[in-house]
Amino acid sequence: MKKIKEYFNTPKKVILSVIVLFVLCGIVFFATSAILNQVLIGKKEAKKIALADAGISADNVSRISIDLDFDHGNFEYEVEFYSKGNEYEYTIDGKSGEIISKDADYHKSVENPSQHQELQNTQQTQPLEDNNTISLDLAKEKALQSAGLSETEITFTKTKLDRDDGILIYEIEFYSTQAEYEYEINATNGEIVGMETKPYHIDSNNSQNSDKYIGVDQAKSIAAAHAEISESEIVFSKAKLENDDGRTVYEIEFYYGKIQYEYIIDAVSGTIIEYDFE
Repeated sequence: MKKIKEYFNTPKKVILSVIVLFVLCGIVFFATSAILNQVLIGKKEAKKIALADAGISADNVSRISIDLDFDHGNFEYEVEFYSKGNEYEYTIDGKSGEIISKDADYHKSVENPSQHQELQNTQQTQPLEDNNTISLDLAKEKALQSAGLSETEITFTKTKLDRDDGILIYEIEFYSTQAEYEYEINATNGEIVGMETKPYHIDSNNSQNSDKYIGVDQAKSIAAAHAEISESEIVFSKAKLENDDGRTVYEIEFYYGKIQYEYIIDAVSGTIIEYDFE
């Protein structure tokens, strides 16, 4: 112990020891990475597997993310991408390349439905349903009855059976021209255990707008044009003049099918400051 203390009795030796430690850590890191690269299929192969299964070429992908995760003792690649506004999610075994689960959310009809029929809303896992659960159609019907709406008046954005604290729950989300709705329905007895309604805020009062502002209607048109969607096909959920850190902006939100778009637009110049969709 005394010899160790004597060794570190000068700053030079301490610095040298730290450098050696960093070098050793770097060697371990690169050695581990090299081993993993030999064992795992790699991100490029995971991407190739996901796109091939979805029947989509890389040229038609607008955004993609690939992350390596370690779950339940296995390395897995989480692959998420968008194509023509549709969202795809894959979980792929990092060693074998086997597709563990896959999901797709469509905001409009696809050119070849049969090609995607197996992919949509399926997972290669043990199903949650059993003989004691009500059907998804009945859960949707109960939510619509509570909202006082018919299926022709709304668009579903989420219909999912999930387990919450050991209880099977249907998560039902949809929107109309007036509001967004979120329901949680007990999958065993059909009881509504949670609900939320978010009325839209459309600011059509131009008296709030200074003469130098472009106006809420023009802001909506700018957002729609950027998204390359006709305004007649859009359900606006928010169009409001706001103050953002001293800058006057329009906050524009709208739905197109199952996709929600959000825009922040400068109220004077009409410049798009920020946008997102999910």
